[in-house]
Amino acid sequence: MIPARSSAVALLACMLTACTAAPLEMSGDPASIPPFKTFRIDEAEFVFATDVTAEQRDQVSKQMREAAASALKSRGYREATDADVIVGLSGATRPVLSDESGSAGGLHHIDPTVLDTNRPVGSNAYEIAPSGVGREGDLLMTLRDAKTGKTLWAAAVNGAASTPSQGVRKARAAYATMAEKLPKAHE
Repeated sequence: MIPARSSAVALLACMLTACTAAPLEMSGDPASIPPFKTFRIDEAEFVFATDVTAEQRDQVSKQMREAAASALKSRGYREATDADVIVGLSGATRPVLSDESGSAGGLHHIDPTVLDTNRPVGSNAYEIAPSGVGREGDLLMTLRDAKTGKTLWAAAVNGAASTPSQGVRKARAAYATMAEKLPKAHE
């Protein structure tokens, strides 16, 4: 049996591969968002390239929510139950292979290190992915008016990472970049 925490960290790394070097795509002008002070993360939808348990999905969702909330708080917004704005988060992962990976006939190499039950959380033992294997993903953040449900703004980014720790760092940076596009919290 795979320990949930180490599996969740590996899955999170696969999920959180968005990179701030990749262009941030936005829908809506951040300057046109009505002034707001509070937010609530209401939705978190994640799609994985591999099967994950409910516990692993919950762990990824928790870490994604924390990263997004931290980014919004850094802009002066407060988390609240009766919020001005509802935040939706989503993401998707997909495996990528280099041209030299030798994949043929529809068969793809997989990175077995994400399934290692002996790998302690935070371990750097597998920081180098097998040749030809990488992780790619997309992150999306949407802001909706809490009263009307109307989408006010959305941002998306995609990118790649070759290690779990790199994926986590890039995802946090991606949410920070998204939040930086928003005006500071209304006083």
